[in-house]
Formats: sequence, structure tokens, C-alpha cells
Amino acid sequence: MRTVAVYLLCIYVMLSQTATSQSIYFEETFDSFGGFTDHSNGAIQVAGGYVFIYSGIKYTSSPRESSVCFTRFNEDASVISTDTCYSADSTTFYHTWLIGSDNNSYSIAGYLIKPNHQTTGMGIYTFGLDGAKTNAIEYFNDTMTYYPTEFLALDTTFVVCGQSRHSNNYDFSLTKITKSGIVVFEKCYGGNADEAAQSLILTPDGGFLLLGWTSSFGAGERDFFLIKTDSLGNQQWQKTYGGSDFDSGWGISSLSDGNYILSGLTGNSGKLYKIDADGVTIWQHSYSYNGDLTELYWTKELQNGSLVTVGLGDNSTDGNYGYLQKTDSEGNLLWQQKYNYNENTDLFYNVLPTADDGFLLSGQCANNVTGQDAWLLKVDSLGCPYPNCTVGIAEETKMVALNIWPNPATEVLNVEVFNAKETTVNIKDVLGKEVYHSIFTEAKIAVDISQFKKGMYVVEVGMGNTSIIKKLIVQ
Repeated sequence: MRTVAVYLLCIYVMLSQTATSQSIYFEETFDSFGGFTDHSNGAIQVAGGYVFIYSGIKYTSSPRESSVCFTRFNEDASVISTDTCYSADSTTFYHTWLIGSDNNSYSIAGYLIKPNHQTTGMGIYTFGLDGAKTNAIEYFNDTMTYYPTEFLALDTTFVVCGQSRHSNNYDFSLTKITKSGIVVFEKCYGGNADEAAQSLILTPDGGFLLLGWTSSFGAGERDFFLIKTDSLGNQQWQKTYGGSDFDSGWGISSLSDGNYILSGLTGNSGKLYKIDADGVTIWQHSYSYNGDLTELYWTKELQNGSLVTVGLGDNSTDGNYGYLQKTDSEGNLLWQQKYNYNENTDLFYNVLPTADDGFLLSGQCANNVTGQDAWLLKVDSLGCPYPNCTVGIAEETKMVALNIWPNPATEVLNVEVFNAKETTVNIKDVLGKEVYHSIFTEAKIAVDISQFKKGMYVVEVGMGNTSIIKKLIVQ
């Protein structure tokens, strides 16, 4: 009997050491104003590690204070340089969401508000890897109000998309500006109602694809809105995607086969469209975590053709939570993960695949005191924020997965499943004696293990008609 216990312990230790040696895990939050609202812009990979960018806003001051901050990390999550923050010159640097990069610098773009709060413009700032600001562009056009949402850093120019207001309507906007601040062109696109461009991408012919939402065209209250332009910003065609539900496009990414992936929301579900270069739909899929409202922001293609997407989920118990999913190249769901920092506004805007086959997730989370913090989370190849959080079995190209946490556990063991209608949980000690049994249909249960004796236990989970999945836990 002792041999069995030692054997199980050895397996547990080996699994933990293997996962730890292959994957890096860390979690950080950032607060630039000591408790005021912070928003994540994202992270970029640079030589030897990552740079994380976020912006903070102090609404209580007049005029409002804001800053853009960065922290640089090694690949093992140790800090190379602590937070460095900058404010825009003679203006208020409001939300910043965007990052561009080359070998020796990175650039961020956002919108600026003049002190009188009557006009907004765009700001683009470039920094060296040492944090020194090397270039600054601040641009205003008194006939339009700008809300930039993404940009491209080209050889000698920046191309910025977003939303612009003139008269009473909001339209897509596209601005090309040199790195010395000279405007090459400004374009607006839309109809009689409102539109907003959320992302753009450079096409092989030197033109651009802009994705966002429209209330002027399409089949519903809002629809995905895609516009193709030439290299001078002249519109060549437009497409809408969606039905009678509330639909909204967010992120567009290019794929290795020459096609594109669109991410967004339809009704209460996350939505992916794969389209060809002419905007024709190749496939489309909707996704939801246990029926929760799910919105997808950005999708990245991995080397094997599979896709990872981040966003948010929402339910009445957890509020907003960060969300990550992986699909195969055809959009079939492989696994989903959710992340709660606090039971409030938690979400991820961007995902960066990392060298250890994991993912760096960037977004924002509630600090439960005064507002929002920027949020950076490093997970492994299964989306686990710590070793061995998820196990699964292959079933018709899908993964039936579960989360069991914490491990080790002392008071309560949480068991969460998805892709199953009925779940059986048995917990046995190392001698095979059953100490707990339950059948449930909820997405998550909390098992009181406070009266269990100290030691190791095997959790056996059966989901529907699938095989039993076993996981070793320590109490």
C-alpha cells in the first residue's frame, strides 16, 4: 500500500516538474495613478523578453490627467525595468490601445484631448527599448474628432484607423501620416448612421482592409463592416456580415494561406469568420463559454494553423471575465479557458504566442477598491495559469476539458467543466476508497474537502458519454 502512495507521489512530482520546466507562468497588475482607471494596450515581444504598455486616466482632476506607461520583462517574467510613464505635451493623452514595433523601438497611438475638451486628435509616440522617447506626433483637425483604434507602423509612415465625427455622424476613418507628422491622406467611410473601425491590416497590393461595425448597412441593428481600399485610401468595396442580432466586428488578422480571420460578437456569442481576399465567407462559427455572453477581440494563427482568440465572457455570478479559446484551422473548438481576477470587469484584449508554446494575455481587471488595473497573465499551451490546471481527452476533434483548482487544496476544491451536460465526480484516496461522489449539471461545483485527511486523492470525472478523466490532487 505504501508502494502505491509513493508511486502516485512520484508521478505527481514528475508531472509538476515537467510542466514547470517547459512553461513559464506569471501574473501582474499595473496601476499608474494609485487607484484610478488603467487600461491595457498589450504586449510586444522584444529581444530577451516583453514590453507591456498601458495607460492610466485620473478622471477627478481638471483637466483630466493621463499617462502612458511601460514595463519591460525578461522571458522568465523577471523585471528588467520598472514602470516608466509619460504624459502628452500640453494635451491629455486619453485611452491608448495600440502597439507597433520594429527591431529597436516600439510605437503607441491613441487619442488626445485639448484642454478645452472640444477637439480630439491623435498622438503617436515612439520609444527606444531603453524607454527613451524618440519621436512624437500630435495631430488635430478642427473639422473632425478622432478616436483612433489601431495603426500600422510602415517604413516611413503610420497608417491609423478608427472613428471620426463630422456633422452628427460617426464614420470609419483612415489616416496616413509620415513619421515627421505630415498627413499623406485622410479618408472617411460610412453611411447615414454610425460606423466605427476597430482594426486594419495591410493587403498584398499595398491597400488596406478595415474592420468594425456599421449601423447604416447590413441586416441588423449592427453588423460586421469590412472595407477594402487601395494604397491611397480610396474605397474599392465593402461587405457586411451578420443577421438580425446585434453584430460587431473587432479584430482582423491575416492567415498563412492568404485568407483572413475576423473576430467579434453576434448576439450573445463570440463570432469568427474566415474570409478570402475578396471578402467572401469561407466558414463561420459562433462560440460561448457555458452559454455566457462571449465577445471575441483578437485572433492569432499558430504555426500549425490552429487559432487562439481572446475576449471576455459575462454572467451574473462572475461578472466580466477574461476569456481564451483555441480552435483548429477550420474553427472547430478545441478548448476554452476563463480567468477571474475579481468578480467584476475582467477581460483580455490581446494575445501573444510565446516561445514556450504558451500565451501572454493582456487586458484589464478590477482592483475592488477604486477602479481598473491593467492586467498581464502568462499561461501555458492549454491556457493554464499554473501547472496541470486542465486535462482533456480527444473526442471527434474536440477536447472535453475541465478545470480543477486549487491544487494543492485545503478547504474547497473547485471542479469546472464545459462541453458536457451531466458530470459525475468521484474522489478516492490512494487505497481506492471512495470519499466523495456527486452528479451535477451545473458548469461548476465547489467540493468541501476540509474534513479530508491530509494526503493524495484521485479525482475521477466523467462527462456525458466520454471516458473517465483522472487527476491527482493533494490535500
